[in-house]
Amino acid sequence: MNFTGYAENFEPHPTMRATPDAPYAALAAEHIGTEHTEILLETGALADPRTHAAALRSQDAPSPLGDMDVSLLLFFEALRGAGITAVLSGETADEVFNGYFWAYDPAHSNSTTFPWVSFERGHDAAAGGLGCSLVDRTLRKELDFMEYADQHYRDALTEVPQVAGESSAERRAREVTYLALTRWAPTHLDRADRMSMAHGVQLRPPFCDRALVEYVYNVPAELKRVNGQEKSLLRAAVADLLPEPVLNRPKSAYPTVQEAAYGEFVRHRFGDVAADRAAPVAPLLDAEATRVALGAAAAPSGAFAWVERASMEMVLQLNTWLAEYRVELSL
Repeated sequence: MNFTGYAENFEPHPTMRATPDAPYAALAAEHIGTEHTEILLETGALADPRTHAAALRSQDAPSPLGDMDVSLLLFFEALRGAGITAVLSGETADEVFNGYFWAYDPAHSNSTTFPWVSFERGHDAAAGGLGCSLVDRTLRKELDFMEYADQHYRDALTEVPQVAGESSAERRAREVTYLALTRWAPTHLDRADRMSMAHGVQLRPPFCDRALVEYVYNVPAELKRVNGQEKSLLRAAVADLLPEPVLNRPKSAYPTVQEAAYGEFVRHRFGDVAADRAAPVAPLLDAEATRVALGAAAAPSGAFAWVERASMEMVLQLNTWLAEYRVELSL
């Protein structure tokens, strides 16, 4: 899967994505000898409100991920249209083999909340929780999203099995892996399963094999990341199967739209909702945050635009969810 103009205008990000995927996918297919077909998604399709509504219905809940959800849904639609009804997925490889940078970056792995939440809070657009910055400040204070996440983290820590003789560093590595497997992975698996089955495609994740997960869970963390390279154990296991550039490519996150045109679409739709006092979500919006978002000099674009768009995407999804599910607010 790829976006039109993505490779030509690609902007790297130091922790999320250093290179575009397409060249490496083609290289791997050529090396292995498989048929390679690129599914190219255009901005117009990604911006279709009907597809955003379909993504919402497939998950039964609002999401701040916007183009990530829509692109995944369109991807499975294209697969089904091509007659493909079952696919393999690499889901949970990062959780099992320590592929996420926040799993070994002390600033996040040693934080007092979930490592991925710690990373999100390091960015102004997600400081109050990813997708929450446009929610009324008073309501946010009353609901206390931050403490909810932190308490959930503390509760999860009490479940982590202890192993006699472990050092503090070894124990912490075990905790982070446990959190990733039990709190991070399920959300991704559920999302992928719902999106795929929305078009009748079976998604099969071999890295979720119970025996594999149980075995690798007990492998010392230092063997999963050797010489600063994430997923070293997995890379070593398949070293004779992949071309060198693919084998040693740094981990890249799920691709997101970088171009300003998609950001303009999101901001335009958000502006329409914000201007509609009868919109279901209107009572939940923070007036000042909304003014600032709409008054920005340019729409979000670039490598980290998905975080900057997340709150607007969440408002749009929440507005649709309130309307379609006929939820009445009592504030």
